[in-house]
Amino acid sequence: MPGRLSQSKPFTSLRQESSSDSPFTRSKKAIVEEAQKIDKQIDKLNSKIQDLNFDNEEPQPGERKRRFSLKDTQEKLHKLQEEGFNKLKFHTRSLAQKLATHKETLNQKKERLISLLIKPEVTRLIDKISFVVGILFLLVNEYFLLVKTHYMWLWYLGVITPLLLLRYYTYRKSKYHYFLLDFCYFVNFLLIFYLLYYPNAALLFKIVYTLSTGPLLFAIIAWRNSFVFHSLDKMTSVLIHIFPPLVTYCLRWYPVPAGTDIQICELKSDSNDCSLTFYETFLSLFVYIFWQVQPHFPFNFAL
Repeated sequence: MPGRLSQSKPFTSLRQESSSDSPFTRSKKAIVEEAQKIDKQIDKLNSKIQDLNFDNEEPQPGERKRRFSLKDTQEKLHKLQEEGFNKLKFHTRSLAQKLATHKETLNQKKERLISLLIKPEVTRLIDKISFVVGILFLLVNEYFLLVKTHYMWLWYLGVITPLLLLRYYTYRKSKYHYFLLDFCYFVNFLLIFYLLYYPNAALLFKIVYTLSTGPLLFAIIAWRNSFVFHSLDKMTSVLIHIFPPLVTYCLRWYPVPAGTDIQICELKSDSNDCSLTFYETFLSLFVYIFWQVQPHFPFNFAL
């Protein structure tokens, strides 16, 4: 550690010696001024030496903590700056990729539309076959409706059974099978149950007749059902709504020949009573309202 500059003798003693013993002729005032200048230079040198010694010394505990905190802050700021730059760079790159993907998708749609516009209009073979089969089906259905009216219910069972099974398979595959609890399917199942298992229940027929020719027939207009020959799904929807009214109408006004078990009127001593009483009308209305509100019952959550 360097020390302070020392003086061998004080300048006051030098002034006394020079005034008496110096061989040079020099005024007293000039010697004093020169001595003062030298003292100032020595003081400056000593102060610089002290500054150097302070920089080389070990910092105090508080000073060390302050220096470390400043250094950590600078490092954190630098790190945050780098992270922010990296995030901005990543988001910019991802946004550019999304824009490129969206642009490519739009170009593909544009090319597809252009190809459809310039493509010549042709009718596929499957559409031709579907149209022919649909027209033949209408002709056969008209034949049973006008000529063989007594066997309309057999034609109904032969057509609606595979269609309902196919509808269950497709809906089950698409996880839409709970739609089979709709009112139109309920009326069809009720009509099938009447024809196959309980054909002598006149009250059941009256309920089915009221539900078929009432809300089920009106649903064709409400749901805008239409014959689309190349769409089996739309054809099934139309037949589910139109077949029960046709079958019940034929059974009511064109009864089946004697010898069958199908009974549409209540047997009385004098004649067959086919009139609809207030109780039967209320019972039909109750069945319709019950089926419409039953999805809100708690037991349906177990399904």
